[in-house]
Amino acid sequence: MSLALIGVGIGAVNAPVVEAAGTAFYLHCGTCPSTNGTLNSTSPAGATSATWALGTASQACKWATTSSTTGSQIIVASDVFTFTFWASNSHSGSQTAAISAVFGYSSASTCTTVTTIASMPSFSFTLASLAGATQEIAPTFSPASNITVPTGSFFCWTITVATANVNISFLWDATTTTTNLNSSQTIFIPELLLALLGLGVIIPLAARARLRLPLKSHGGCRT
Repeated sequence: MSLALIGVGIGAVNAPVVEAAGTAFYLHCGTCPSTNGTLNSTSPAGATSATWALGTASQACKWATTSSTTGSQIIVASDVFTFTFWASNSHSGSQTAAISAVFGYSSASTCTTVTTIASMPSFSFTLASLAGATQEIAPTFSPASNITVPTGSFFCWTITVATANVNISFLWDATTTTTNLNSSQTIFIPELLLALLGLGVIIPLAARARLRLPLKSHGGCRT
């Protein structure tokens, strides 16, 4: 069994196309717009949300994976992306803002230069008077064509303020604001491969010792 799991992990490194299961990229850390945040597949575990006031039009904030890919992979045109996020309104009256976003890859974790995989069109949302953390789900979007992501790439998620409103804040990185980008296709990132390979080692060791090991969740800024 362990050999089979290790084989799955190794095969995934060079898998050209995978269209099952899906991958969620959770947003962590960052001080928008000055400091980039990080992306990984672990849901946030903290109690306090990170916040970004959407008060400046065209202002952008980026989140990126912290390790580069170990093999090339194809993101297919039929992949469906869904962005789920939270926002709040500090004003006594309904307020509207809009954001757009780009999912892409870069040769550097700073994501200074990004090659687009798929773009999320401008999404306008309205929050009720003095609304606390409110979940919003943008319309789904997909790549315009199959995109080959080369080895050594970092995945990047860039959000841009399309319609500014200083009263509305974008929220992420807490158990109550698990902002994430979901891909219907499995996108292999280093931590996912390590998890697959790790299972190949952990399972036989646990079986020999007849231990039942609880899964432990790790949140926050993972590097």
